[in-house]
Amino acid sequence: MHARGVLFFSAEDDPADTLRPRLEAVGANLRRVHFINGITVGYSGSGTRSDRAFSLETDVEALDAKLTELGEDFALFESCFPDMETLNGQMLATCNRSAERLARRWNKAIVAGSDAHTLAALGLTYTEVPGAESADAFMDGLKNRAGCARGISGDYWTLTQAVMSIRVSLMRGRAWTVALAPLFLAVPFVILANYAKEHAFNRKWTRRLGGRTILLTPACAPESAA
Repeated sequence: MHARGVLFFSAEDDPADTLRPRLEAVGANLRRVHFINGITVGYSGSGTRSDRAFSLETDVEALDAKLTELGEDFALFESCFPDMETLNGQMLATCNRSAERLARRWNKAIVAGSDAHTLAALGLTYTEVPGAESADAFMDGLKNRAGCARGISGDYWTLTQAVMSIRVSLMRGRAWTVALAPLFLAVPFVILANYAKEHAFNRKWTRRLGGRTILLTPACAPESAA
């Protein structure tokens, strides 16, 4: 028989003084045991989380989602993707804020980048590790979640201006591209449509990921033994 993970939901026995000691007594692998201690029902505009007690009558769907999350795919994501970009210099501020809330919720290290299309935007958004004086210290800081996202988000006018700047440079360097000038008239509309799609994508997944979420305490966590 293969070993499997376990979720405990108990309204009587306390995880710290009853359940964990019993698990330790029989030699259980505490890394594969979690205690259900509540459910997240949403987030406010400022990112404040709203929780309540878990109920088998209303929260079975959320429980199923959590079980799926704890599967092999989640383990792969956890081990191979330890950080998340929470500030992109070309993304809308609303999308960046959603990414930041998700990174905090999943306990990921945060990073930022300018995603620059022109030299004018290069370095306006970046990741900082306070006190790091070498590349190794910087990487160690990221691993220890000491990184800070600095700089600005993107917007419609900034990206449109950058694309138009590229257009001018292209025409100066290659005269034949002047013949493509009529196509550039569509650039503002294409960028607007792209931002509209990004905004819709953000709203869709914010609703899905910001809905009801099972709150777990790993049995191996030090505080569970307190």
